[in-house]
Order: sequence, then structure tokens, then C-alpha cells
Amino acid sequence: MVASSLLVPLPPAKSRSAAQKAAETGKPQLTGSKVDMAYDGSDVSALEQRLGNDARMLQLFHRALGTALGANEACDFAELPKTSTGTVKVASGLGIAHQLHRGSVHEGVTLHGIESHFHCVKVRGSGEQTWYAQLLLLFAYTDANGYDHDAAFVRWFKAFGRRPKHATSCKLKLLKWEVHKPRGMQPGPRTDVIKLNQIIGPCYIQQDPVNADFFYYNHWIGNTIDSE
Repeated sequence: MVASSLLVPLPPAKSRSAAQKAAETGKPQLTGSKVDMAYDGSDVSALEQRLGNDARMLQLFHRALGTALGANEACDFAELPKTSTGTVKVASGLGIAHQLHRGSVHEGVTLHGIESHFHCVKVRGSGEQTWYAQLLLLFAYTDANGYDHDAAFVRWFKAFGRRPKHATSCKLKLLKWEVHKPRGMQPGPRTDVIKLNQIIGPCYIQQDPVNADFFYYNHWIGNTIDSE
């Protein structure tokens, strides 16, 4: 994953389809055109390419999806539950209702989860918390019981309290990539498969110009309002 894609986030692009429907219903909508891709087995090249040609990220996706399907973190990789077809239906975008100011009209915008177009989003966390993540993949899948789900594969940021010396006067929320050690793997990015309706909307996260390990949530620019 190339963190530099965060330096100049693309503005959410308007759409006449999923975005418009999201604005009307208040519910996030995957774009209509989806591509069926295998995530397990020998022919996973298409999905790996969508994840930035990163084999590790494909493994993380496999485990995160298995967890979303009911596995616990201690589950062996080979025993992870699978979708009904062993594939996922990958969408290029997500239509979501976007409101810049309280009282302003909701407009529909399209967010992306494709290489070089990874948007950052605010996510509804537990206990009414707001979490921050980078969209890596937008997709739908059918579980073993035949139920359909719209979901997103995300990489998490975490709030970091101790500011670097050059940024002690900065008032923006400080973030770092969150690190996790999945079973059977080396420590790496914390990722999850989340429900689409957990996504609040786009947010502007910028990288520290001096120390690339740090990021800042800029609440003044292009963010969907929430309960913060």
C-alpha cells in the first residue's frame, strides 16, 4: 500500500446512480457494476491486483472476511469459513449521503476503494465512537446461509496522543497506522471487513510533511458531519 495516495486525497466524485440513490435514501449503496473475483485458491490474481498487487494484503482480506463470516481470531487459516461461492463481487465505488454542514442539503458522492484512489472515511465505532480508516475494497458477498451482504475492507488508523516535537502546536487530531498480529502472520496493518452502513462518510486525512509515520485528521476540509 502506498501511503502517498493520502497526501492529495481525491475529492469525492458525483454520480447519477449509486450516489443519487444514497442521497435519497440516506443509505450507502455500492455502484451497480460489480466483478466476481476469487479470494481463495489458485486464481486470485484479479483481486490481488485490486489490492495493489500486495499478496500480504490479500491474506489479510481472506482472514478479515473469514472473521466477518463468524470465525474467531484464533481460527487456523485453512479453517476460515468461506462465502457461498468462494468469491466476492467487487464494486469500483460507494455512493453515500454527504452533508458538510448541519442543516445543509445531503448530496450524493462516490467514494473509491481501488488502487491509487483509496478514500479515507469516518466509521461508526462501538460506544458512539468515531473511527478512521482507509477504504481498500468495496464488495458484496453471499454467506453460507444464502444471505447477501454489502461490505468494505478497510485499514485502520488509531489516535496517537504524543505529538512529534515539530507539531506540538498543531490542533488537528493525530493518527498513526494501527498495527496488529493476526494468527500465523507477522505484525502488520490492522484491517477489517466492516458493514457498509458503518461508514459515516469521507474525511480528509493528511500525512505529516516531516515524519511519514504520522497523519492528521483535518476536520475543516470536506468531511461529512457526524456527532463529534
